[in-house]
Amino acid sequence: MNIVKAGAWLHDVGLIKGNKDHDVVGAEIARKILKKLKVKNEDIEKIVHCVEAHEGNIPARTIEAKVVHDADVIDKLGPLGVIRHTWKLANEGVTTEEISKILKEHLNKRKNTMYTKTGKMLAEKLAEGSEQFFNLLEKQVKLKYLKE
Repeated sequence: MNIVKAGAWLHDVGLIKGNKDHDVVGAEIARKILKKLKVKNEDIEKIVHCVEAHEGNIPARTIEAKVVHDADVIDKLGPLGVIRHTWKLANEGVTTEEISKILKEHLNKRKNTMYTKTGKMLAEKLAEGSEQFFNLLEKQVKLKYLKE
């Protein structure tokens, strides 16, 4: 449980250097932090793996990394995750129309990468709500253009 907690706390630490490759960057930062805290090397490797595997670019090899990955996806599929992701993209200058498309595709892709049975079940439930949200958003965007 302590590995999962530490991985959850540190999984997005790489965002301090930007969104690009923040999982890989975060693993390096997490390793430095954990070494300074004098965490056992065996535990450092497990926690760092949670960080590097949370985005799904590196397959999760341990149950702890799978849990952190699934929790991250579940968070992204929920309303607050959609808001955070929208904010991030908007700050990069992405338009509303592009955000809608990017998020819908990204979240659908991530939903299909779940490792655990519980994670899959929760992701499916959250995805239903997200699907309704994105369908409504697409309709509103189309209405905007009809008025112009």
